[in-house]
Amino acid sequence: MPYTNELQRCFDIFALTLSLKKNNIWLIEDATENYPALFSLYIEMIQQDKQGFFAQSNDKPNILYSLERSKNFYYFTSDKQLLQTLEQMNTNDATDFMLIPLLYCLDVYKKNVHTSGMLIYKEEEAYKIILVNKQGTVTQINVTTIPSEKIASLCSVLVSNRDNPDFETTFSILHELLTHSFPNKIMQLSYKMHPQKEGNCVVKEIEATLKTALFHCRHDLFASQDTKKIKWNDSPDSVYKMCAYLLAAIKKKLKCPTKPFDLLFDLYLQRKDENWDTYPLSSKMKKKDPSRDPT
Repeated sequence: MPYTNELQRCFDIFALTLSLKKNNIWLIEDATENYPALFSLYIEMIQQDKQGFFAQSNDKPNILYSLERSKNFYYFTSDKQLLQTLEQMNTNDATDFMLIPLLYCLDVYKKNVHTSGMLIYKEEEAYKIILVNKQGTVTQINVTTIPSEKIASLCSVLVSNRDNPDFETTFSILHELLTHSFPNKIMQLSYKMHPQKEGNCVVKEIEATLKTALFHCRHDLFASQDTKKIKWNDSPDSVYKMCAYLLAAIKKKLKCPTKPFDLLFDLYLQRKDENWDTYPLSSKMKKKDPSRDPT
């Protein structure tokens, strides 16, 4: 069922972020409401950061504008609006991007639907596309290039994927991206991300894509592959700090008691401190393998 109010929507977003539940409320047809809400929380989260945790101070205005642009994608009524937006982007600027969720089917039975993220950057005569997918089996970050003369056609495909995703063909939108690219191939980057613990891709994959965009602003994604891991920040416990910033953003957004969110965060921290995997509340807790990196 769809969300009945903003409290429920924000609570679900926070639980999905903490990997404490799988997606069972976020409906495909409600994406035009849910993703603007998610992007608004990310914007507030970065605005509240006064310590340079997410971004350097001189990069912050552009990054916030990029997230506003990404949110506005869900208000566009035609592919021409998307095209105009992309054409107005700054050239060769890591802080100037557009983040778009992609929706597609993983199997021929049309039962396994997945969301992953895409970042768009403008170059001199082309657009660089970075694809982020935590569930990727071979590689989780891939790059391709779309010539400027094909970007109008791609805009039509992206708006269609937003409104009427094609589940008849597996990986449909990814095949479309490859068809529009030149050369028709994808470059793999060597970064590794923790796979999802549960079916929470609608939020977790977009979070991972934002983290990739912010990492690219600080380190240059293509020059830093020897690091192997993309982090919110080089400081310890960066995942915990990101979640704390998101909680603060939710509290500022809501005009009602937020104790349930504190309890949810406490549960997440308790499981983390006790070395338990953060599986959904409905699942049996499982002792974490100490050889694995903490999430």
